[in-house]
Formats: sequence, C-alpha cells, structure tokens
Amino acid sequence: MRKLIYFCLLIGLTLNLKAQKNDLIPNMYSFKLLVDGINDSLKADYLARALEKQNLVLFASFSQISDYGYIIVSDKSQISNVASYINLTLNNYKLLEYEELPLTKNLFLEVYSLRSNNANNICKNLPKYIQLGPKNELSWQLYDLAKSIWIEKCKQEDNSSKDLSN
Repeated sequence: MRKLIYFCLLIGLTLNLKAQKNDLIPNMYSFKLLVDGINDSLKADYLARALEKQNLVLFASFSQISDYGYIIVSDKSQISNVASYINLTLNNYKLLEYEELPLTKNLFLEVYSLRSNNANNICKNLPKYIQLGPKNELSWQLYDLAKSIWIEKCKQEDNSSKDLSN
C-alpha cells in the first residue's frame, strides 16, 4: 500500500513539474518593434539588455542588420512602458512602430536565435545559453524552452531532408 502511495505521489509530482515547464509560452506575449538607431551588434545588444535590466520585458532581441526586434513580455500593457523608455530615456533610439504577434514556438525560437546572431541558420546549431543578468532561473527556463523547440523543429526538418535524399 505504501509503495502505491509513493508511486502516485511520484506521478503527480512529475506531471506537475512538466505542466509548469510547458506553461511558459501561454503566459507570454510578443511584440515586433521597429526602432531607429540600431546599426550595429553593440547597439542591438545594448537595447535588449537595457529593456531586460529595467524589468520592462522578459526577453528581447534586436537585429543588427535591420531596425527591427522582438520583445517578450508577461503583460500586454507593458508595451506602453517599453515605448516610453525607448523614446524618452534612451539616447539615439526611437521607437517608430510596434505590432503584437502571436507567440508561437517557431517565433520564440527565432527571437531566441536572433539574440545570439543565429537567426539565419536556426537549425544549423543548437541554441546558445543566454544569461539574463542575475535572472538565472528565467535564463535556464528560456534556454530549455528554446532547446526543446529546436530539437522538435530541427529533427523534423532533418528527417524530412533525409527522406527526400533517399
């Protein structure tokens, strides 16, 4: 009887941990931003880290090639604070426009890969771990999510390309 109780507790705990891990994307929202003033990798990285440091976003990444980027937030209303911060606090940056995008697994992987300058060849290499300042737990959660999406997506693409070559 005792073994049955322990087994049930183990199953319940495992399912609870798995559910917590998978609930990360439904609790997040994404926006695509067009920002004037991003013309190199240092400025793109600075803007992303500044938004994260001010706790305005959970995660941000900006393209060093074009003036667009993405932010991931836990509350949609946070976008007004992000806009104010970019336009009023940061020098040499100007938020031109933004739009909300549905946060899908593919978009999350693209955003995560853009931060590590790997957006063009997402399936070529496993995503790199990105440390978000002192936010260790969030850093690992986002990395684990990016890695699991990468494995799911890139394994399917790898298998489909092998099928075509045979």
